[in-house]
Amino acid sequence: MHISYNPSVLSGTSASFTANTTAFPQILEGPVVDTVNGTILVTVSVGADPTKAIIQPTKVGTITLTALSATGTSPTMISFGTQSQALSVGSGDQASENILATTEPAYIMINPLPTPTFTPTPTILPTKFSVTTF
Repeated sequence: MHISYNPSVLSGTSASFTANTTAFPQILEGPVVDTVNGTILVTVSVGADPTKAIIQPTKVGTITLTALSATGTSPTMISFGTQSQALSVGSGDQASENILATTEPAYIMINPLPTPTFTPTPTILPTKFSVTTF
């Protein structure tokens, strides 16, 4: 998978992708995070057993990114890059046949944190004073 994000709005680390190891027990490569260009590259596999092939929509993993700034009025996008593939192990398919039909990006709005406001609370302190009478 090739995941792209805006590095001026979001930050990734090597822990930004967690594979669904139940469905994809082998991580063949990565995750490799490029924080300058905002990409995550990772290759996962079901392994050599063709009976473990994915036959229904399945979560590949979880992406965790940290917000660096608010998005303003336009959302930021997380998308799958052109290197993303889903390779078939089907008997009627060619070796290394990419069966990934479409991908849909995620659009995310990031709101700024509210600015804390402090309201001073007056405190009455005892004061010593003296009165002189004449």
